[in-house]
Amino acid sequence: MKQEHPEMTILSGFEAEFDPMREAYLGEMRDKVDYMILGQHFVPRGLNQSVGTANPNYPIEYANMVAKAIDSGLFDIVVHPDIFMQYRDTMQSDAAKKLFDENSVLASQIICEKAKDMGIPIEINLSPAENDRMLSDGHLAYPHPTFWTIASEIDGLQVLQGVDAHDL
Repeated sequence: MKQEHPEMTILSGFEAEFDPMREAYLGEMRDKVDYMILGQHFVPRGLNQSVGTANPNYPIEYANMVAKAIDSGLFDIVVHPDIFMQYRDTMQSDAAKKLFDENSVLASQIICEKAKDMGIPIEINLSPAENDRMLSDGHLAYPHPTFWTIASEIDGLQVLQGVDAHDL
């Protein structure tokens, strides 16, 4: 395509999960592309992965992993940074849900402040809005107002709009 349209700028890149055990490999891959997107879907735990099901502390674990990924310098954009909110309704008790909500506020602050400090834009992913994936609090799983209210209060935080392009 570049040969047919020399005036066109074509960039290459991809979305990846961050795993500290595979950071060197991710660095090799990063050197081969123009940009790399952090799409963290879970928290790696060695050979396993931790998901947020019934874990009210998951938002903090997730935020710390995203912050570590941003610190790695490998990523240019963070997409769906509030995806951890999808686990809110898996909490087994009102107390666990309350703790999850409190931790979600702290997690949102961690992610947004880290992204701002490192000059990395975050994405408000509008894909779930197409699917009406609602939580019991009456909000979409993501984008979730808990996260985006905090993001809106952080001066200098860069935000992009996007949708997952899994289906053309």
